[in-house]
Amino acid sequence: MSLLFVLFITKQEAVMAQNELSEKQLNKEISSISGTSEHAIRFKAGGFIQPWLSYAQLNPGSLNKEEKVLEESYNVSIRRMRVAVTMTYKQRWNLFVSAGFNNLNNTGNPQPSPKILDLYTTYSFADFLTLGAGRSPWDGLSRYTTPSTSTMLFTDLPLIAQPTLNITDDTIRNLSVFLYGNISNWNYRLVIKKPYDFEDMGLNLVIPDDGTSQFSNHFSYPEFTGYLKYDFLEKELLKKPSFAGTYLGKKQILSLGWGAKYRQNTFASQADSGLQYHDMNLWAVDIFFESPLLKYTQQAITAYAAYYNYDMGPDYLRSVGVNNPAYGWENTMNILNGKGNSFPVLGSGHSTLLQLGYLFNNLGKRDQWGALQFYTGGQFSNFDALADTTISFNAGLNWYLDNQRTKVSLDLQNRPLYSAQTGATSNRRNMIVLQYQYQL
Repeated sequence: MSLLFVLFITKQEAVMAQNELSEKQLNKEISSISGTSEHAIRFKAGGFIQPWLSYAQLNPGSLNKEEKVLEESYNVSIRRMRVAVTMTYKQRWNLFVSAGFNNLNNTGNPQPSPKILDLYTTYSFADFLTLGAGRSPWDGLSRYTTPSTSTMLFTDLPLIAQPTLNITDDTIRNLSVFLYGNISNWNYRLVIKKPYDFEDMGLNLVIPDDGTSQFSNHFSYPEFTGYLKYDFLEKELLKKPSFAGTYLGKKQILSLGWGAKYRQNTFASQADSGLQYHDMNLWAVDIFFESPLLKYTQQAITAYAAYYNYDMGPDYLRSVGVNNPAYGWENTMNILNGKGNSFPVLGSGHSTLLQLGYLFNNLGKRDQWGALQFYTGGQFSNFDALADTTISFNAGLNWYLDNQRTKVSLDLQNRPLYSAQTGATSNRRNMIVLQYQYQL
């Protein structure tokens, strides 16, 4: 009887131990599914939309669809729409996919439709080294060459920071291999990009005029770019390609950055012996600062300054109009700008970009009224092709109803008109944009 009793107790202990092991295994499997284990596969989904209501004083000669000359435009459009999914495995391997479109307005021919924007993967060996590849916006040169378009201080991105926009890249994206990391207070990124050609982008080769350069059709050369920055205060542990425009006073940051971009035979100009090719040599330095002002208030200041030095061949100049409301153009006034709201924003020479923002306390005693943030700044460029300094101003107001998730922005822009004969400023035009942002 004693022996049977001992065997019974031993068997019960074995069963309990087996049950406990099974329960632990079950909990581990549940944790893996729910995303609480370090071996879990985690999914994160999000997106945002940015509709615009805009008014623009158009450049002379701008046409609508019926080819009638317009002096001004009232427009409703969608500046951006994004949906994105991130998958993470073992906290080291990431897969990022996003889709969306830009500039859905009444001048599209055809209208833009959602397409795959990002499709890339990364593997993190350590904090100081992550390797990635695919179609992505990973880039160098400056902080806002890859801006976070849902957290920008200004209503729209600074085009001076996107020198190859929609010519050899597609919405600032390329097929590329890149590596990045954080070492103490340093953050770095190095990127090798395969540029798109004119056929990919639906463009035609532009034959350059005498003494000026245009993009060449040499697309076999890779593009090399990088960016290095140092954080003096809080560290930005960046694991995504985009830089925030404002943290709404939740961080105290002072960072100094330097970047460069190079590609062989990117541009061509006419010479006595035929076409002469020029390398793209670009570099920039910038500084970003944000800090709360008082301990028990929400007030904060955000500031950014950047210097760009561009060598893009002799007298290269490009005009761009963001979300352009014009359908066509008749250059009867002999200006350089182009149609709609375009003006010279890129070219060989040097430029300075300045941004300043001030965040006020919450409105009223309840958070649902949100907070206001005033901003101002502009671009000041001395392009080789122009006689005058290109100066464009922006001023606006952000109303954060739920931080960056729900935001209303009012932006006022003043831009120059340039005479094609003299290369000097002949007049100026204005544009007003009311933007609503909803972010998941």
